[in-house]
Amino acid sequence: MRTLSSLLLGQVGLTIALPYSLEEAPKPTLGVFSYSGSGCPQGSVSFTTGLSTTNPAGNYTLTFGLDAFIVYYGPGTAPVDRSKSCAIEVGLSVPEGWKLRVNAGGTLVHGLANLDSGTQETFLAQYLIEPGESSAASIGRVTIKGPINNSVITKTAESTDGGYTSACGGGKVHANFRHSITTDNSRNGPGWETDELPWTLQTGLEVLKC
Repeated sequence: MRTLSSLLLGQVGLTIALPYSLEEAPKPTLGVFSYSGSGCPQGSVSFTTGLSTTNPAGNYTLTFGLDAFIVYYGPGTAPVDRSKSCAIEVGLSVPEGWKLRVNAGGTLVHGLANLDSGTQETFLAQYLIEPGESSAASIGRVTIKGPINNSVITKTAESTDGGYTSACGGGKVHANFRHSITTDNSRNGPGWETDELPWTLQTGLEVLKC
């Protein structure tokens, strides 16, 4: 799978002023990583973490590469072809006295689109950290409308809820992604290139004082 991490690192930047010395923030420790869903069969998902290039101390990026997160529309397709989902679990821990916040700046969506007029795709990104400070997920959504002719797109699924914050010590990050397509043109053919670029979703991760 061709990785897009190098293209995306730093595009989801965070500019939050931190009330402590920048050198104090510890690096999260990675634990379990698993995934399932119609849009992410085994072997089709990659995951990387990296320092934010815009504000590196205490700020990271989580990048998910999804090779099979492809939807189709048009003659010969079924309703299940027009919507894909992927549930990802990532264990991230930090020392006592620290906590994590994810998706404060939204989720960057990057991939190759081919949409006719009257057709649109929607990406939905939801995040929880277990244990966390809230029962409500942090949500980002973006809709892209055709016509788009085999173009690489980069859009941000904006978050208006300020992100999701873990309990002290970090926890399991649950990322749930959904990709769907709708069209009002029954003559449209398949609308996605499956052998070029994988869809990549990237969000920010902050390490904060409890």
